[in-house]
Amino acid sequence: VGKTEPKYWLQAVTQFPSHPRTIDIARVLLQKNPNQPRLQLLLANYADERPGILPVLDNLVSKSGAQLRSQDWEAVATAYWENRQYAKAALAYAKTPHTPRNLYRLGRGFQLSNNKAKAIAIYQQLIRAFPNAEETDAALMNLARMTEKKQAIAYLDRIISRFPNSAGTALEKKADILD
Repeated sequence: VGKTEPKYWLQAVTQFPSHPRTIDIARVLLQKNPNQPRLQLLLANYADERPGILPVLDNLVSKSGAQLRSQDWEAVATAYWENRQYAKAALAYAKTPHTPRNLYRLGRGFQLSNNKAKAIAIYQQLIRAFPNAEETDAALMNLARMTEKKQAIAYLDRIISRFPNSAGTALEKKADILD
């Protein structure tokens, strides 16, 4: 119907953004005019697992990055993360609200893209801001892997004392270091 009456396609985009047909409509509209941030964000939010999303995200960031709000950056960052583009995800997560998940993924993105210094700084920021969050447990474990033995033991001790679900793994790693 939208081919003869374009208003129906726009109505679908507005009213049913997550519907699979709406995602197909957005792709068709972006082929005609690729510089439509609203449609690109729709794909970032609802089609991050579909093939061809990376060029859409890259175009959105390069052309409209300055106009994106923090929740838009979070959708972009998540889409990059789900597509294993960790360096790009880290840059996008740097512009998101500081939640435990966002800080963890920011640090992990830096770690996976071989930026150890930034990863350590972000993990430490996460630990200070959210000392009891689930992501803090993972950040401490990653820090233990990235640092010298003495510092690693301190991180593992924090896991043992604060996170009982991971205490066994932390004890095992501590024993390996001490051995």
